[in-house]
Amino acid sequence: MTDEKSQSKQNEIISSLGEIKVKVTTQKKEKTKLTKENFNNTCKTFSDIMKVNDPKKAGVMLLLALQMGGVAARKGNRFSTEIDEKKIDQEDILLAIHTGCSKDTTPRAFARNFANEIQYYSSLNNVPGNIIKKIESLFPEEWKSVSDENKIFWASDFQGSNESCPEEIRNLINKQYQSQFSASAEKKKK
Repeated sequence: MTDEKSQSKQNEIISSLGEIKVKVTTQKKEKTKLTKENFNNTCKTFSDIMKVNDPKKAGVMLLLALQMGGVAARKGNRFSTEIDEKKIDQEDILLAIHTGCSKDTTPRAFARNFANEIQYYSSLNNVPGNIIKKIESLFPEEWKSVSDENKIFWASDFQGSNESCPEEIRNLINKQYQSQFSASAEKKKK
């Protein structure tokens, strides 16, 4: 009965609109391209926010915070960590990136632009990627077979399209990303 009502409503709407065709163009979203100047401005702003005298040190702190999950920093999402005895939260990250780049630049876009630098400083400071535990639990055998000694520092959700990231690690990152959607789809079915 409900399907008949739904079908009838659909037919009424289609009848009232008629056979109208329109030209549809999709706009491909371009990758945010950030410069060294954007990076330096963001580091300076972050240095001021965190009351760290050295913008270079503040920049490394920001990169590590992004590695630890700060890429998901947006309204309604709670992120907080402590680095070098300084508490860093999502508002600090957002303010620095929005001031140093633009209001449209997300933490994830910032991280994707500086993914190699994040991996380098994460390796230097022994900070594993934010999805390492998910990948290890979802794909234990595949993860064990990855031979790259720096694999834990690449295992971040923003590294999935970084061509410098080893392919087998990128594949696992993207596979983990896809599994999030299939898991949420399964929950909705129940």
